[in-house]
Amino acid sequence: MANITASMVKDLRDKTGAGMMDCKAALTEAALGNSAKAEQFATEVMTQSAGKDSLALAALAYARSGDIQRARALAGELAKQYPTNPAVQKCWVPTVRASIEISRNNPAQAIDILRSVAPYELWGVLSSIPMSV
Repeated sequence: MANITASMVKDLRDKTGAGMMDCKAALTEAALGNSAKAEQFATEVMTQSAGKDSLALAALAYARSGDIQRARALAGELAKQYPTNPAVQKCWVPTVRASIEISRNNPAQAIDILRSVAPYELWGVLSSIPMSV
């Protein structure tokens, strides 16, 4: 079972403005690989907020559920909307892209992508998201 804590849900709610249950559900379903549910809850989170953290969360949920096209589109939108935001460019976007590669059964490529994220792990940017990519 996914290890989603109350603190993680609160942090995500504060960042995205999404409801507690939708955030927890999107994170949990994506972590458990329940594609349809992950996509459903990610879409609900997106309708509640279109901030950078909501875009990233939805992109991760889509990537982890195998909806590569939607995940790529959101990652691209995220990168385009926040070109100078280091958290987006150095953490969120590469993590989404690594998750896409996992869904495409390319673990070596995912590892290569995640190497670029390693120096920023201690920033805490991704600490509210289960990062078991």
